This record gives sequence, structure tokens and C-alpha cells, in this order.
Amino acid sequence: MRSLRLIVGTMVLASLTASCSVTGPVGEAELTIDVPAVTLTSNYRLNGEPFPVSVYEGAFFSLRNPYSGDTVELGWCYDQSHSTMIMPGVYDVVYAYTQGSEVPQHQDAVVMRDVNISSSRALAIDVPAVSWTNSHSKSGS
Repeated sequence: MRSLRLIVGTMVLASLTASCSVTGPVGEAELTIDVPAVTLTSNYRLNGEPFPVSVYEGAFFSLRNPYSGDTVELGWCYDQSHSTMIMPGVYDVVYAYTQGSEVPQHQDAVVMRDVNISSSRALAIDVPAVSWTNSHSKSGS
């Protein structure tokens, strides 16, 4: 057990949603911190279809709190889905390409904004994508 000397009042602890109150007379007091948590099951799709199931076609999903910048890792696109315990809050869903030619090649792309996660739930993450071929010619050809 660790002892700390704290100022009486209310503090925010590393998140907009976790807080604690310190009350009592000067002297020893017990501090209990209750961190809320919910289970998020994320399902990954590419244009409504499953992502390629290959470690050579990789992208990683995470949640980012748009206010604090805190991030939570969700998982790899080729896993199709993943469950993780997180603190309730409002998050952006971020997509980050790692390798391959069959998945979008964006780094740090926000694919969903201001997702409110207040209780355990499933979240369908569908990444919209198009194929593009660079075809150009010199003038006069």
C-alpha cells in the first residue's frame, strides 16, 4: 500500500470520466479510486466486407479521446473483431495502415468521430475505400 498526502477536494484522474473525492479532517484518510470500465467488442469491415485475413494486409485500429488525446488499442483488421475493456467516454476511431496492397494506405485516419461509449456494447467499424490507379501521359502523346 502506498501513502500519499493529498489536498482535500475533487481531482480528475487521467481521464474526463474517472474522478475521486478526498474528504475528511487533516490527518490520515483512506482514498478509494473506482475506475469505471465497460467492454467494447469492435468488428472490422472494409466496404461492408471482412478485411483480408492475412498478416501481410495489415492495419491497426485504436480509439482516441479527442479532448485528452489518450489512446486505447483495439486490434488488427485481419482479426475481424476484438474485445477490450475501456473507460466510458467519447472517442474517435483511428485507422493506421501498416502493410499490404488490399487495404487503404492511410496513416492516422479518423474513420468514426465522437463515438459515445457509455456502456458495454458492440461497435461496427466499416472503412469506406476506393481503388485508384494513377494514369497520366505527357502532353502531346
